[in-house]
Amino acid sequence: LNFDLILCNSFFMKNIIDKCTDKKVVSQVIYPYVNLKFKESFSKNLDKKILQNKYVLAMADYKSRPRRKGFDITLKVFKLLSEEFTDIIFILKTYEMPIKEELRIRKEINSKNFIIVNEKFDKNKALTLINNSSIYFSPHRAEGFGRIIAEAMGLGSLVCASNYSGNLDYMNLSNSILINGKLTKIKSYEYTSVSENALWFEPELDDCLSKLRLCINMSDLKSQKLIKNATYNIKSKYGLTSCINRIQSFF
Repeated sequence: LNFDLILCNSFFMKNIIDKCTDKKVVSQVIYPYVNLKFKESFSKNLDKKILQNKYVLAMADYKSRPRRKGFDITLKVFKLLSEEFTDIIFILKTYEMPIKEELRIRKEINSKNFIIVNEKFDKNKALTLINNSSIYFSPHRAEGFGRIIAEAMGLGSLVCASNYSGNLDYMNLSNSILINGKLTKIKSYEYTSVSENALWFEPELDDCLSKLRLCINMSDLKSQKLIKNATYNIKSKYGLTSCINRIQSFF
């Protein structure tokens, strides 16, 4: 291997690199810069008034592999809880989802308080949407780092996400709500270009429902304590200065 050093964005990714290279290449974990600066900007397809309500947000580009991102679980949870909590909006933000798939999802969930946004956002619009969310939900099966999760934590959303992969570098019980599950073998039709015995995380649907209900019903005092810990962790560990210092320490 013609590398002297491989920089990884999480310990989860470092473990994968070390396994693939049999530790013949030096690998180090950097602290990726999470830039939280943005100018408030709203999509013409998402009324500003909507964002003044309490809403739960899930967000990922469709080409990032819906199965890996847990779209199927998100939609099951949103369908059930949108019927239970009629005063809360549930938003799935994606991009490049086939129109037939979008229409199928809209018809299947068929709820006035469920919104699917299938539109490309620039950084300002994306961070505005995240910044205004009350809860960010990510029942993913695997994340290298989980940048959107980190952004949501840094911007002050209460985060509920899978207890697995790169997001565990910055998520813990003192700053977020973690979803339980188990490791399962990846089926060939679910994800390509993986080894025969590759594993990923399968979130438990009942625990997803339970944990998201917990977030929705959580007292302001408890949620603000988690949020305060989360914002401090992201801004201190993944700020620009920390990122630069970490990389410089390798040389």
